[in-house]
Amino acid sequence: MMSAPAASANRDTSAGHMTDGSDLSRGSRMIPGHAGSPEQGDIHACRPCRSMSFRKDHTMLTVQHILMEEGFRTAVQLRPPMTPDRNEGLSWIVREGSGPLPYEGFSGWWATVDYPRDADGRILPGGAAFRLHYGRYRTMRPIVVGAIAWCGAVGAELWRSVKTLFEQGKESGRISPPLDALPLPLDLVAPLDAPWLATIISSFVQGMDYAQLTPLPRIVHELAAVLFAEAPFLAGQMYPPASRFPLPLF
Repeated sequence: MMSAPAASANRDTSAGHMTDGSDLSRGSRMIPGHAGSPEQGDIHACRPCRSMSFRKDHTMLTVQHILMEEGFRTAVQLRPPMTPDRNEGLSWIVREGSGPLPYEGFSGWWATVDYPRDADGRILPGGAAFRLHYGRYRTMRPIVVGAIAWCGAVGAELWRSVKTLFEQGKESGRISPPLDALPLPLDLVAPLDAPWLATIISSFVQGMDYAQLTPLPRIVHELAAVLFAEAPFLAGQMYPPASRFPLPLF
């Protein structure tokens, strides 16, 4: 199994957030057949991702695969992801069932994902390490994104639809698309709340220079995550109604 840097899973100084692992429960769930400890959380590398050259567009797929294996149905991502060249340390709250959106002070299951890197910080081929924790997730101000699982092929199709919508909006002088206008390839995507995704895109383009949306993002399914990371000042405008959370993944 591939190991991951212990520190990066629990530390994000650039965002001003810290989870040092000191408050993790010693009853942390152990994943059968996988290394792990209550102090560091349980480590699980996604088997499909380990068998191919590593690409960041397998991040959500990795999370979905592991959550399905562990019986979780919901994942809510906390903390804005890092920039594409430094995006280790993603964190998710993972829970069974549904309920109100957890904010600061959440205590329960949460997860981190780390990517293998060389001494110079470059991402190495192979699978990401997934750590499942139980305890208090300490964060100053969570930025919440629905962690929707799209593989690369689905993402490319989705982005083509989104880009078409942006182009239509630009031509008509209306940059912000209507919520029901997003032509999602629903036959390719896991159950998805299309208006919710459109709300994210709509809110983003209202406050962002259109030129910054091109060229195409390198990973399509990370669209919403990249938007959050690059435009944190819009975070308050980008949340859909609280009653819409959390989104089911499966």
